[in-house]
Amino acid sequence: MAIHPVELEQKLRDAVRLAASRDAEVMRALRLAVCEFTFAHRSDGLTPESVLIALKKLIDDRTMPRITPHETDWNGERLREKISTWCIKAYFNAEGACI
Repeated sequence: MAIHPVELEQKLRDAVRLAASRDAEVMRALRLAVCEFTFAHRSDGLTPESVLIALKKLIDDRTMPRITPHETDWNGERLREKISTWCIKAYFNAEGACI
């Protein structure tokens, strides 16, 4: 893996923190961070399930900023679902592109 796992985790943490606003640019940054996290772990040979578990563990970690309420998603579940969906799509994207 070219980027150190700690750096990837910090990048993902920062993107989740910023995504609380649900700004389009910030959401693109979050999706890219999720894709990069997924691609790196896939390259290391992790199964789809293992990557998704690692991602969910990271975003649910108590040291991670909580996904704050938003008028479109009061408890943050929709954002968590989006993050999981992006991870799965990225894992199975043969071109290695974040779609």
